Amino acid sequence: MKKIIIKIIISIIVISLAITGIALYNNLYKDKKATNNQNVTTTSFLNDENTTNNINENYIEVTIILKDKNNKEIINDKLNAYDKTLFELLNENYTIRCEDTYQGKIILDFESIKTDFKTYYLAIYVNGRYSDKGLSYIVLEYGMVVEFRETKL
Repeated sequence: MKKIIIKIIISIIVISLAITGIALYNNLYKDKKATNNQNVTTTSFLNDENTTNNINENYIEVTIILKDKNNKEIINDKLNAYDKTLFELLNENYTIRCEDTYQGKIILDFESIKTDFKTYYLAIYVNGRYSDKGLSYIVLEYGMVVEFRETKL
């Protein structure tokens, strides 16, 4: 009889601890989610002014730049890339034509620029560095600058 009572008491303690743990986890998760969507005031040490930044986990700002073979800038747009691949972002916002390769999708045509991938192609630069990855393999991050340059082969 004592063994059964001890087992019941231990079971009640274990269940209570599990319920408390779940409740604490849910409260911490809700607090974290609420913090990510608040306005935060930050101080800039460069110009001594306060600025308010909207921290939102559903917003990833990416700059898309397109340059022709004369290095003339045709597009310079800031877009929200949340939950999108680079291909999806471009496909939703521009007229593009792509081809699948072993390196992922390569872009042949982008708005007014048409390439044949024999004489010219659209080189991709991510934050100023040449990318050897196709559109489908480039992971977008906040503040990223993706530049497409019409380049002679």
